[in-house]
Amino acid sequence: MFGIKQSAGLLMLAGLVSLAGSTAKASGIETFTFTGICGDCSGTGTGLLTVSDTYTPGDALTIDEFISFVYYPTDLLPAGMTLTSGSVTAVTGGLPAGLSGYSNLDISAGSGGQFTTFSGGTWDVCPTGCGDYGETYSWTAGSGTPEPGTYALTGIAFVAFRAGRRYLRRISKRG
Repeated sequence: MFGIKQSAGLLMLAGLVSLAGSTAKASGIETFTFTGICGDCSGTGTGLLTVSDTYTPGDALTIDEFISFVYYPTDLLPAGMTLTSGSVTAVTGGLPAGLSGYSNLDISAGSGGQFTTFSGGTWDVCPTGCGDYGETYSWTAGSGTPEPGTYALTGIAFVAFRAGRRYLRRISKRG
């Protein structure tokens, strides 16, 4: 039978594990990976769209749901391009329903850059003028990688668990 100290320790451990497990959901974000076959750059153009978890592909993406879009460097755009909610002036269109097929999506930061996909399958990235473009693209859902805080809380929970087990062993040896 557990005493008061042991029960309190186990309750604390359960709370930490619960908190660690729920942190990723509390972050409130979803990510979608863009991959486009380049028509001018070598290989593919790739990017990461981060939106609020209230967004559903197939619906129009609002400026309030938009968090950021990062277009990774290519041979023609060695600096890549980053559009953030603070720099974007307009978001129109959205991702295709079920991430299947093509759709119109335009993320514009005025003279600070623009990313566009078209329902015909073409796309372009214009950081401060014309940049990369292509004839076909696709979207995939993010990997669901937990936030760094989730790893930290999981580590704390593990350390607390080990300390609790050591404490219980010491108590049981005392008799």
